[in-house]
Amino acid sequence: MYIKKLFLQHFGKYHKRELELQKGINLIHGANEAGKTTIKDFIVAMFYGVDRLRGLAARTDEYTRREPMDGSGYAGSMELEKDCVTYTIDRVFRKDQKSVKLYVTDTGREVLLGESQSLQNVLVDLDKNGYTNTLCISSHGAAYKQELQEEFREYLMNIQDTHAGNLNVKDANAYLNQQKKALNRKDLEHELQEISRNMRDVQLEEQLQQISLQREDLEQKLIQCSEEEMENTLDGTEEVVEKESKQKAEKTKSSIFSMSEEEKKQLDPQLRQIINFIKLLLGFGVFALILVLIFMLPVSLYYKGWLCVIALVVVLYVWIMCKLRSRKKKTGGSKKAKTAEATVSEKKSGQKKSSETRQILEYSRQLADLQVQENDLLREFEKQQELQVRYEEIKKRLAEVDFELEAIALAQETIGALSGNIYDQYGSGISKRVSEMVSKITKGAYTDVKLDEQLNIKIRKEGHYIGTEFLSTGTLEQIYLAVRLAVAEEMSQSGMPLLLDDIFGAYDDARLKIALQCLADYQAEQVIIFTANERLADALDKTDIDYNYVEL
Repeated sequence: MYIKKLFLQHFGKYHKRELELQKGINLIHGANEAGKTTIKDFIVAMFYGVDRLRGLAARTDEYTRREPMDGSGYAGSMELEKDCVTYTIDRVFRKDQKSVKLYVTDTGREVLLGESQSLQNVLVDLDKNGYTNTLCISSHGAAYKQELQEEFREYLMNIQDTHAGNLNVKDANAYLNQQKKALNRKDLEHELQEISRNMRDVQLEEQLQQISLQREDLEQKLIQCSEEEMENTLDGTEEVVEKESKQKAEKTKSSIFSMSEEEKKQLDPQLRQIINFIKLLLGFGVFALILVLIFMLPVSLYYKGWLCVIALVVVLYVWIMCKLRSRKKKTGGSKKAKTAEATVSEKKSGQKKSSETRQILEYSRQLADLQVQENDLLREFEKQQELQVRYEEIKKRLAEVDFELEAIALAQETIGALSGNIYDQYGSGISKRVSEMVSKITKGAYTDVKLDEQLNIKIRKEGHYIGTEFLSTGTLEQIYLAVRLAVAEEMSQSGMPLLLDDIFGAYDDARLKIALQCLADYQAEQVIIFTANERLADALDKTDIDYNYVEL
């Protein structure tokens, strides 16, 4: 695979900039800030797109750094050839218009990418991390990061387990970790502890029996009190009837004296004659006495006549007043006695009834309280039953979770245990290719390089292996480059372009020339070198290596 043409429609500082590339080595030269790294990032973006991060990280992420400075469209295209077929990739990077299209250039036929809208497994076989950690080397040097160790270890484990390097054991590990997190054992334990604190032993039958006995006792008392009140009510009714009868008789009796003359005439004639005779006799006797006294006075007959008239009037007045006063006393005394008696009787009856009513109300209140206690007890018992059911469910779920966690741990342990012997079977070829490259670059100074499953480097020198801390920076950079190229050669079969961004700063002229020759012999169809140093072009000119020079 090699790139034939780049068209940076709107990307970073570039606007409608087109670059033509060739097979083999392409040297893109430009001063600092000329945009060399921008072109390298554009190539990676055309293969894999540009994702925007979230939060504060979005301020300095790749998407923001490469967004067009003039605010115009964020897009580009790339033309490449693979297996003698030319393809065109059109991609829009802007987040709200993101899209990618793949066409066969000669026919214009669109190659469907599916829902993932990814070129992986269509044009390329490495994912973005694999590509940027092997074939895409930045100006920070060829030293690889931990991501390359993980990618290579995953690749070897895939080869061991599936005999295919493109199956993702890393995803399997991520899935296992996700399942472990989803089991959420800590939350289950916390809920179980919370339920245990809220659970208590409710003696339902005993408490209900006590409430039942208390209710029966109160109901009996209430019935007894109600019967007494009924009897008192009947007694009071009889007393009221008797009092009404007495009052009616007395009223009849008193009415005799208060009868009018017409009513009295209807009574017994003999009784009426006797009463009238007595009254008449008394009246005449009193009046006769007064007349005798008047005529005995030593005054003239004229005055005696007037005194007789006056005496007659006075006697009549006194007789009438006495008659009225006697009638009032009888009527008033009878009424007061009756009223006082009725008041005392009603007061006694009311007090008795009030006491009985208070007792009935108190018993009723106690019965209501017992009913509330019973309802509360039943609700609490129902709540405790629900807690007990939930407690058993959580205990059962915890047992299942523990079983699943043991299975996950066993699976992860198995995956981890494989890494110890995988490299013994498949890593010797990597070490051999690295040793050949290092021997060529160092002119035979180091011929034996060993890598473990973590890509830790050991170099044989003077009969024993030493670590990288004993090597110079230039030698170490060369070994790192050899490791990257050997790992990429093992992991990728698609022959993606090798991108080198100003990595030869620590190389002397002799080693630079050898390194360039190794790159020319590398299996990738295309090597793109970005540099601000003229000596790379001079070094290439001193060899018979054919290269394409691009000046920015």
